[in-house]
Amino acid sequence: MAKEIKAQKVKVNWKIVTNSDSSVSPGDIISFRGHGRMVFQEQTGQSKKGRLGVLLIRYL
Repeated sequence: MAKEIKAQKVKVNWKIVTNSDSSVSPGDIISFRGHGRMVFQEQTGQSKKGRLGVLLIRYL
């Protein structure tokens, strides 16, 4: 995903994301060129390695 962010293929709330450590809030719309739009619903948990689980709802 970091490659796509550097290539300016990702937008959050219709603004291009240039930094891969930017955060999103519930209800934010993520546009991913070539993959569609998704709404960030909630953070579902954290793994033992510290990775975050998220719930995304995809537009059809």
